Amino acid sequence: MESKWKEMAFGDCAELVRETCQPEEAFGKPYIGLEHIEQGTLRLSGTGIAEDVTSTKSKFKAKDILFGKLRPYFRKIIQPKFDGICSTDIWVVRSRNGIDQRFVFYWMVSKEFVDIANQGSEGTKMPRAKWDFVAKIKQKLPPLPEQKAIALILGALDDKIEMNRKINETLEAMARAIFKSWFVDFDPIPGLGPHKEWQDSPFGKIPKGWRVGTIGDICEIVIGGDWGNDDYFKDGVEVICLRGVDLENLRASGHSYAPRRFIKKSSLEKRKMDDHDILIAASGLGPLGRSLWMSESFLYSYNLPIIYSNFCKRLRTRKPYYAVYIDRILFDMRSSGEIWEYSTGTALPNLDSAGLLRGKNIIIPPDFLLEKYYQIIKPITAKLYNQESILLSALRDTLLPKLLSGEIRVTEVERFAEAVL
Repeated sequence: MESKWKEMAFGDCAELVRETCQPEEAFGKPYIGLEHIEQGTLRLSGTGIAEDVTSTKSKFKAKDILFGKLRPYFRKIIQPKFDGICSTDIWVVRSRNGIDQRFVFYWMVSKEFVDIANQGSEGTKMPRAKWDFVAKIKQKLPPLPEQKAIALILGALDDKIEMNRKINETLEAMARAIFKSWFVDFDPIPGLGPHKEWQDSPFGKIPKGWRVGTIGDICEIVIGGDWGNDDYFKDGVEVICLRGVDLENLRASGHSYAPRRFIKKSSLEKRKMDDHDILIAASGLGPLGRSLWMSESFLYSYNLPIIYSNFCKRLRTRKPYYAVYIDRILFDMRSSGEIWEYSTGTALPNLDSAGLLRGKNIIIPPDFLLEKYYQIIKPITAKLYNQESILLSALRDTLLPKLLSGEIRVTEVERFAEAVL
């Protein structure tokens, strides 16, 4: 490392912005709570609005760093591109003169910083990071031009990940549009033409040859085996375990930060997902009803078997082309709020999956049409669940500590980054 690098305390490089306001003073401004920041992905899942919240909030400006101080190990850190207000459980951080703001962002998202922030947290059930503690973190920093260059390389990787996410949103919109055209609006089917004959049903006029049934007519609930404690089953099989909270991020971004676990071999086959399956979140206020079809392309986008936790239910269909159809119905039920009609409990609602299968009436098109829909959607999902974003995230997290420490210099990775991006 060159002598121009200088050791500095974090508090000398960044300041905690303590500007607050009441929500009514920020009418119309976006609001960011911890629930809007995804765990580990460095991006927002959405925003609220100021008029829908109460009590004192923190103000932030575009490009400020927002760091979730409650349970800092969740790594809820973003850099929004707009002004707004946020929860007081989120730090608003701004770089000091001579320090690049984007460089500070990557310093804060590094595993080393998050781990130290977590070590200095106060509280047991609801630990909160302490600013006075992290302000003392010391690190050698390069001159400002190299800070900017490091941030530029890491930012380019994140920009590419974000671009992939937007492409995925477009692909999802295409899939929704096809579903609505074929199975809601009953538009002419490409290659088949308009429907010529119709029949009465509880849903109104539907094409002749279609029928009304329940989700349970083409799905069943499949129960998995035990998996036990991680430490106890270290001699078992390593897997990726999907939970209800993972499913929405998977639909939006095409990749997951779900934890790896070990499962005993005797339970693997009982819990392993296949392309006949739909996973649906069965518990919790936020995740309840989130669903995901275990498409062949998704399953093969990971090098480990995929299983599910006890907070999910697995619906298994007789054929894969039933699964893609039911998955879209479940997605629309959650979007409209209808899924809550099949829940029990209030503080911690649970999905009545048996009631859902028996009670939800649906239109069931002929098999040949469902298979045709499946053949169109299958290549879309193959593009959704490609490995690129997973690899780019891993590359960023590998390069980040090496660039921040000077172990790898910018000049060593510039050509490599150009080739990747």
